[in-house]
Amino acid sequence: MGSPLRGAKISASASDGTNTAFINNGIDRMMAGPGVGAGTAPPIFPNLGILIHQVSILGQLFSGTLASKANSTLMNSFGLVGQTAVDLHPNSNYQSGAQFQGATVPKILIWGNEVYPLLWRTVGTYSSDNGTDDQGVSIASTAADIYNTIANGEEALSWANLPMHGFHQWRKGKWEEGKNWVNNDSNAGWEEVIGSNYTELVSWYETVVTCDANQWQACYASSPPPGYCDDYCTDQVYHSYTVYHDYPSDGVVTQRSATNDGGSWQGIHLEAPNTNHGEFKRPDRVRPTLDWVFNNGDQSGHFQIDLR
Repeated sequence: MGSPLRGAKISASASDGTNTAFINNGIDRMMAGPGVGAGTAPPIFPNLGILIHQVSILGQLFSGTLASKANSTLMNSFGLVGQTAVDLHPNSNYQSGAQFQGATVPKILIWGNEVYPLLWRTVGTYSSDNGTDDQGVSIASTAADIYNTIANGEEALSWANLPMHGFHQWRKGKWEEGKNWVNNDSNAGWEEVIGSNYTELVSWYETVVTCDANQWQACYASSPPPGYCDDYCTDQVYHSYTVYHDYPSDGVVTQRSATNDGGSWQGIHLEAPNTNHGEFKRPDRVRPTLDWVFNNGDQSGHFQIDLR
């Protein structure tokens, strides 16, 4: 269940700068509004932004620490240090060797398919032993609502004081940066950290003929050997396009890794809907999935047990 059979991109992100960029982007975006002030806002604390939760599942939480605390809550739960982090790197020697290992015993590879907002649902589950995905969503919603309220206040002030219209619109845009990061960009950034969302550049050169038949003949007559004419009468045209990959995941391990995509060790692929990586250890969340397995859902008889 949720096994990183093809590695975990999150282990590479912890060391290649992707994770650091994610945190810094979140801090910058959440501090953009507090950095310019507001006409109608809660107290702004220097270098901390505004207080979002006095007591929460993440402890005392300021807007300036939202990205780093959410990130550390998850990273500290995975134990990605030492040899574990090395082996879980998608391109590690361990992963390269395991790719071609197989076994004939029956297997069901269960992958979690958590829904949006992926980051905050996963954070909520990992925040404590009793944390839930709804709690993570609640914190994110609270933060976004506060920022949106302040942005709306700046919108109203821009029309109430027309000489300062541009100034208040500028401050409104800064507060909206934090709201947009919480609601959208934080999830896209986390998907990059775990490798479920990435871009791939595909490129090639095409040989294009630039001479007609008469020009070829003229070239052959005046400039032997023919190899010269091949270069003279052709051109290498560069082409490229970008492929945008977006794969389901459980908030930590992608579907491709949990189903051992490209690996020899295979079996039945089974989706665990609305399940993040932390919820695999919660009996109430995975029971429907395991019921299917042990009730002979695959009709193989291999996993069936008698009802008690």
